[in-house]
Amino acid sequence: MPECVISSMDQDGNVSHHNIDNISIEQANQFTLDDLVEYYYHKFPSTNRNKKRDIGALKYLISRYGVDKLLFIIDASSLFFHEEDKIPPQTPLEITKYEHYGILAYKEKRGYQEWNNDVR
Repeated sequence: MPECVISSMDQDGNVSHHNIDNISIEQANQFTLDDLVEYYYHKFPSTNRNKKRDIGALKYLISRYGVDKLLFIIDASSLFFHEEDKIPPQTPLEITKYEHYGILAYKEKRGYQEWNNDVR
């Protein structure tokens, strides 16, 4: 199993990667829309839930970013809202305001993985 790398983002958008011992990551073979909407609700528990609307919005966001980038955008948005003590988004479409941070974290993670694979 690959080693676990946890990424964090500071207020300036700089991403740091931390190796965690004794924890491993397993790649999911499937990630359904239900999984994605539940992940979104987990990250934004106080959001106004409307599963049909939110699945439609997440489908649109998947077509725009792909699943991997969208997960990074959800994470970056969640971090921003929690750290800045802001009102969380009421629909998934509102997280597009923070796409830059999620895409930056995604690109840095991909670069880290490619660099890490070259070292081995």
